[in-house]
Amino acid sequence: MMSVLNDNQEGSSFIYDEQKLLCTQTIFSIIDYLTKWTRIKRQQAFRKKIIKARRAGKYLNSDENIEPDKDAVIINEILSKIPEYIMANVSFRSKAYARALLHFEQHIRRRRNLSNNQIEMQQLYMRLQEIYSNIDEPDGIEGISTLFTNQTLEQQILENENAGKWTAAQTCYELLLQNDSLNKEYRIGLINCLNHLGHYESIISQVNGAISKNPLWEYDFNHYAVEASWKLEDWSSLDLFLEKPCKPTFEVMIGKFLSYKRKNKYRDCLKIIEKTRENLTSSIAVASMESYNHCYEYIVKLHILYELETFFFNNLSNKSNSFHNLHHNSFNNNNNNNNVMDLDQQQLQLLQQPHTMETSTIINIINSWDSRLKVTMPLIRHRENILTVRRIIISLRLNEIKDHIHDNEYELLKTEYGRMWLLSAKLARKSGYSQTVYSCILHASQYNVPNIHIVRAKWLKDQGELHKAICELQNALNMIEMNNNANNNNNNNNNNNNNNNPSSSNNTSMDSVSFNSTRTNSNLSMKSNDIQDIQSFKYIKSRTTLLLARWMEESNGESLSAIISKFKASTKDKLPWEKCYFYVARYYHKLYEIEKSKEDRNPSDRGQIRLANFLSQICKHYGLALMYGTKYIYQSLPRLLTIWLDYGVNIKINEDENSANNEKINRLLSVNQLIRKLTQRLPTYMFLTAFPQIISRICHKNKNVFQVLENIIITVLTVYPQQALWQMMSVSRSTYKIRAKRCNVIFSKVKSDPSANSLTVVTLDKLIQQAMKMTDQLLNVCNFQVPPKENILSMSKEFRMLQRMTPLDLIIPLQSSLIPTLPSSSNNAGSHKPFPNEAPTISGFHDEIDVMPSLQRPKKITIFGSNKKEYIFLCKPKDDLRKDCRLMEFNSMINKLLKKDPETRRRQLYIRTYAVVPLNEECGIIEWVNNTIGFRHILNSIYRAKNILTPVSELKEIYERPTPSPQKKFTELLLPRFPDVFHEWFLENFPDPGSWFSSRLCYSRTTAVMSMVGFILGLGDRHGENILFDDTNGDCVHVDFNCLFEKGLTFDKPEKVPFRLTHNMVDAFGVTKIEGVFRKCCEESLRVLRENRECLMSILETFIHDPLCEWNKKRASEKSGEIENELALKNLMTIERKLQGIHFQNTNMPLSVEGHVHELIKQATSIDNLSVMYIGWAAYM
Repeated sequence: MMSVLNDNQEGSSFIYDEQKLLCTQTIFSIIDYLTKWTRIKRQQAFRKKIIKARRAGKYLNSDENIEPDKDAVIINEILSKIPEYIMANVSFRSKAYARALLHFEQHIRRRRNLSNNQIEMQQLYMRLQEIYSNIDEPDGIEGISTLFTNQTLEQQILENENAGKWTAAQTCYELLLQNDSLNKEYRIGLINCLNHLGHYESIISQVNGAISKNPLWEYDFNHYAVEASWKLEDWSSLDLFLEKPCKPTFEVMIGKFLSYKRKNKYRDCLKIIEKTRENLTSSIAVASMESYNHCYEYIVKLHILYELETFFFNNLSNKSNSFHNLHHNSFNNNNNNNNVMDLDQQQLQLLQQPHTMETSTIINIINSWDSRLKVTMPLIRHRENILTVRRIIISLRLNEIKDHIHDNEYELLKTEYGRMWLLSAKLARKSGYSQTVYSCILHASQYNVPNIHIVRAKWLKDQGELHKAICELQNALNMIEMNNNANNNNNNNNNNNNNNNPSSSNNTSMDSVSFNSTRTNSNLSMKSNDIQDIQSFKYIKSRTTLLLARWMEESNGESLSAIISKFKASTKDKLPWEKCYFYVARYYHKLYEIEKSKEDRNPSDRGQIRLANFLSQICKHYGLALMYGTKYIYQSLPRLLTIWLDYGVNIKINEDENSANNEKINRLLSVNQLIRKLTQRLPTYMFLTAFPQIISRICHKNKNVFQVLENIIITVLTVYPQQALWQMMSVSRSTYKIRAKRCNVIFSKVKSDPSANSLTVVTLDKLIQQAMKMTDQLLNVCNFQVPPKENILSMSKEFRMLQRMTPLDLIIPLQSSLIPTLPSSSNNAGSHKPFPNEAPTISGFHDEIDVMPSLQRPKKITIFGSNKKEYIFLCKPKDDLRKDCRLMEFNSMINKLLKKDPETRRRQLYIRTYAVVPLNEECGIIEWVNNTIGFRHILNSIYRAKNILTPVSELKEIYERPTPSPQKKFTELLLPRFPDVFHEWFLENFPDPGSWFSSRLCYSRTTAVMSMVGFILGLGDRHGENILFDDTNGDCVHVDFNCLFEKGLTFDKPEKVPFRLTHNMVDAFGVTKIEGVFRKCCEESLRVLRENRECLMSILETFIHDPLCEWNKKRASEKSGEIENELALKNLMTIERKLQGIHFQNTNMPLSVEGHVHELIKQATSIDNLSVMYIGWAAYM
């Protein structure tokens, strides 16, 4: 092995050819196999020990030592003799970059421990940066840059290129070329920057200049000029450069195809396509050995090739089918011939004849292109290439038909050509390429593209020109109105008739809101052609008006009446557009809160009437938003329910006979009627998304409001009984009599309703009985007192009744079975199935029950599903899981926000969630997260293997010493006993370099997201048992969310750290530690949280005011049913300050996202803070 590896080091005199690469990859395969074999041996030994412990009735901790296998020890000794530096070099030369990174980091760790010579380390960091630049992980590059004491221009170039900062990289190259104008690599780098920035004329100038300086460079530079020429649609230059020698790159092949197409050389076109596809597939085969991301650029090229081929050869009206059939027959008849792509004379005639593309064909192409673009990575370097080729395709077609414009084809394609420029402008704006945005807008403006004023206005706003952006929108609105008046002079009579129709008035009453009449809500699937068509006058007008109203609100430069008027105008045409109604409702909600705060300070009848009026507008517009889509459902529905339910409580408390109160009562009755209509007309799954909030208000004090609320609960329970029952069981078994009584009354009404029972395969009566019995039996399991020395229980012996109940029709309470999915588009919202897969039901239980060794001794049960699979749950006693349950819902919402944002989606940021089902106020069951192991167990197992053992008694004695200071005890007595070892778990658990790198990325990213979310929510008690790690992918999984909203500050030893970031966790991030991936993911996560502050606060308001979640013992002891949480208001204000970036108590100045993250990391890693944590938190680990 060493002979092959030494033969492939840098400086080797041998030619590095395919045969040598094959030998190297063989060695890699052998090493991987041996590494995996030793791991399997260890796993087998551990499983044997588990079986032995079970037979003895014991519970085996995952951190207990296992006797090593002798053969595995020998293999490890052999592998350890291969120097990491050699493995890193050979891997890099073999383009196995993840493997190179793994070994090079190990080498750096060893050199750090031996000498930590700064000059040597700087050279190692430079090589590490080079490896990272080939992995396509820009966050890692950014982290390495912090390790350099002085960055060279070359190092800055690598960092800027990987971060997509092409203007900065261009400047660096220009500086380098001033000192070395004949450096070919620098000039190629400069051309690459110009290409990404879209400066194609400059590329041609650079190529010509380079070749004039050194004619020998012609072959290496011409392909850049070819690409620039066809992107500029400079066909004469394209032909000129194609005649010269150049590299056969993908862009050159596209240039040849376009040149042949313009000359109607269709045979050559097809040969180019076939040859290019072969080259790409072979490149993918090699690149895919490293990772999917590594080969993604080739997939994008295949994407482009497909669109070229299908447009020019498969989309010709009245000719395409004939050509396709002829081409297919030709292929079959010549499948053994090398010239299978040759065309016969009949095919050529079909292609060369003048032809027309029907309107429907063009629309299908455009729709297909839009769909295909959406599934690509949202990166400008990928999407802009696709858009550029599409523009060329359309330009060629427009040139073909310019002399004989066929019906609508020319105008449709011309508009689409302009829209492609507009899409490029939007893409560049989101990527921060300001100059490119301006250039694209100028191109698009030549083609009268609808909505161009909106893109231009957003660009102006990005430049800090909010006033100019507002003027742009206002001028556009004036122009729209002028055009509308000019076009509709002949229709004034019709317009007057429509204006006299009460239903068309903007100030419609609550009763006249036109909701659809069926529960399937066909409104959700009936978007008018005006909305579907981007050129719709009404849609453009409404969108412009809404954006103008929002910016007027943001600028604070207009009166409230002017802003209200503009928001009203955006809904004037009554388009079925969810976004418009949502933002109008949101603004009214803002006014409501302002007025409410005034009323709290100085009550008045006039103020009460204004509140009642605002209430009507809020509920009406949130209701309309829900009617037309689900994009904002997690804001619209919770806010609608909260304001309605809270308003009803206030009226009940302040009921008297004055005029203001009569107005309030009338408004409430009107809103009640609106909610009834929504219950009838919205798809029921929409209410299921807010069902925990709905059932939490089951003890509402206002009789009229409760009747409507009860109707919603009955509707959801009738349509989705399986999901609703699991959420209602904790209320039915509540120790508060009012809650339990009202829940059981609802059950009785549902069971006695024949129409309700006819909607389900299993009668609701039977299902409710099963759910109640199951809940009672599970409570028995939770509360069962386990003898001190017992670690395993028998289901058939201790819980015979539970085992005899099965099989049941009740679903297993998995997260995937309880949380409804939402439609991807509002077009199919009415017919959407929120639970597409058949959820498994309970068919039995495993007889063996594991008893966990923690204080409350929870039991781990295994449920057999109807799908023959096993599902594990933890039955927890003496622990209120209702907050955990609501927090899982909150985290699920955050996952949706992270998936929606391009930057966080690209980084695949998310929170690991699982099902939490409270059974009453003190017990519940938790979906077991498979393949996870606790942080403390991981570290203890490594320390045991290294014979690094520190007894708990010794730790306690150190903590209790009066001297030295806590900081000195921590740094001098504790930390030396617990060295950095967590990184070894990734090496041990993920022996394959690709899985090692991806698992460490997952670890860094999931840790970063939960650190930010935990900080916002004031999540504490993050000791080593409450943080788990998935041994299949490295994910960080948090459990036990009882310590929320800064509760840790009330401990005897207050928790001063915002989240857990101890030295072992930092060590596992890699040699860059907190810099790079972790810091950047923290920043992106916090940015998304802060940008969606209103959305998150609307959810938290319902969560934190939830009467089912008591916040202190005093409140928990009250038996009044629905309670108010004064402490919740304080918690909510604290969270809002965090989301605004206000970190310090004595100031209201917000920090930037970067500054906020920096301050949090500093606090989390502060020795002053860590040294005063309580001993069980184990800050030293």
